[in-house]
Amino acid sequence: MRLGRRLLRPHLVAWSLVCLAVAVVVASLVLVPRYLDGVADRRLDLALAAGTEAATVVWSSDLDAEFLDAGSVDDIASALGDYPGSVDEPLRRALGEPRWILAFPDVTAAASDGRFVRVRFGAAPVLQDSWTVVQGVAPAAWSGEGPVEIALERDVADRLGAVPGSTFVGTEVTAVVTAIVDSDRKLPATQGVFARPTSERVNATDDLLTGGAYVDPGSVPALAGALARVQLIASFPVEGGSVAAVDESALARAADKASAQGATLPNGFPVTVSTRLSALLHDLQ
Repeated sequence: MRLGRRLLRPHLVAWSLVCLAVAVVVASLVLVPRYLDGVADRRLDLALAAGTEAATVVWSSDLDAEFLDAGSVDDIASALGDYPGSVDEPLRRALGEPRWILAFPDVTAAASDGRFVRVRFGAAPVLQDSWTVVQGVAPAAWSGEGPVEIALERDVADRLGAVPGSTFVGTEVTAVVTAIVDSDRKLPATQGVFARPTSERVNATDDLLTGGAYVDPGSVPALAGALARVQLIASFPVEGGSVAAVDESALARAADKASAQGATLPNGFPVTVSTRLSALLHDLQ
């Protein structure tokens, strides 16, 4: 035993270095890849953060009024709910709940104070299920008789100078404000374009304001009849927590396939499906 120790003692430093080198190699083969995988997953999570416009799958379709009826809104909601099941993994498990809106053509109308404005009617069922009414009462469904009841987001109402009871008289329809609701700063971009107030200079001194006005989803068939058509816009978020960096290539392929295939509503209307997800993932890689 003592002889063995005497023989090993001169080589102790060398053996220690060998052991250290082996430990470093093992760490490189095991720990470093794990660390890099974690970094890549975190990078993907940040790229797919909530509100990132490129990290969405968007539906859009122009609908003819003659094909809309009382059950159309429920049919659209059902089609949106079924859609994730029609796409390939890993996109299927990464699709979140859609936010969607039915938006009508702008209507030029005379406001209560005599100014002309543009009113952009729309129904956003998901948002309207959870919004906060700060003044008045939520709009009732419109059957085609009398004024259309509408709700305005607070910042839209401020820009238009509207309060509950304000009216907008247009050639096709007349609208009356029944509610002011909290402005939703978490709207997806497609819905935000609808809701946010905008202005357009029409002469040296005057601007023509445009503001989004929400109607009850039950008003959609009658309002589509009055305004001839309506556009469906739906935005599915792609949620990073459901996928990892190793899924990036398959996720991009599934997104490309979804865009190429499109979708169809229960009434047969085709839906254009678009996404910039592949470009986003390509930039990451």
